[in-house]
Amino acid sequence: MSMSCLRCWSCFVVAKVFRREPPLSRAIIATFPYLQSQVQTVDTFSHQLADLILGIEAEMRRISLWDDERPSDEALSSLAPFCHDTLTFPQWLQWVFLAKMKMVLETEEDFPSSSEITPLAEYSFERLAQDTDRLLELIREFDAFINRHGNEAGE
Repeated sequence: MSMSCLRCWSCFVVAKVFRREPPLSRAIIATFPYLQSQVQTVDTFSHQLADLILGIEAEMRRISLWDDERPSDEALSSLAPFCHDTLTFPQWLQWVFLAKMKMVLETEEDFPSSSEITPLAEYSFERLAQDTDRLLELIREFDAFINRHGNEAGE
């Protein structure tokens, strides 16, 4: 998938966020500054989260950690944390984590209230030949963003 395709997905998310409020609702919200700021906060949160998710995907592709072949359903249905018994960490990141986060954005499910992916990423990336510094930085940003804003978005 090219960067332009990633931007298309981002545009889809943005369009979905704005499509959920009919024009009349926007007019009503506009008359109440408090409601307006609440809607803007959720929209901003969704957009920033989408940017982080897209950044992680783009970096995984750039450093050749992106897999074109989907793991088996059995491997993906592991009950172990991070599917560590059936997937590598990059596979889990791609096929479980990113897939779930995209679904959360697209279906407006509850956002996570906390995230602690960084320690496992640091440990897992030590053994890889690729330069994972930027990917690790993006994962740290994701954790910090969710831990800072996760509870606000879930309300």
